[in-house]
Amino acid sequence: MSKSKTIALAFVASLAIGPVNALQFPGTCITPPATVTRITGINTRNAGMEARYTLPDIIQACHQGYVDQADAPPNVCIDRHRDLLQAPPLHATADCVAGIVTVEGQRTVLPAHRDCASGGFRAIDAFKTLCPSYGGAVERED
Repeated sequence: MSKSKTIALAFVASLAIGPVNALQFPGTCITPPATVTRITGINTRNAGMEARYTLPDIIQACHQGYVDQADAPPNVCIDRHRDLLQAPPLHATADCVAGIVTVEGQRTVLPAHRDCASGGFRAIDAFKTLCPSYGGAVERED
């Protein structure tokens, strides 16, 4: 089977069983989201989640065009990010009382700006996953 047919079949499979139906660990502005493999302590001072990249995560992100493609077609994007499949697990923790989240070692006190430079995209999305009942401001509007 050709490489493009394999990629196409994997993409179709991802729509049925992949990240569409899975809890997502937020991506960055240059990497795709990953699939959450473990989550603990939701809405507590010790909430946490772990995730791994899957091929369906990468295929979906590259077809949607929101990862670092540099105007590359999806197959080039997929090849460029394929090494993420061997990456160690991603981690995020949150203190849902204090409004603090740490994603991959980057600590953010909320509210935060939703941007790439500060890591706010990732921090806000991770916090909302880990602390869905939080009553304070999560996103800064100014």
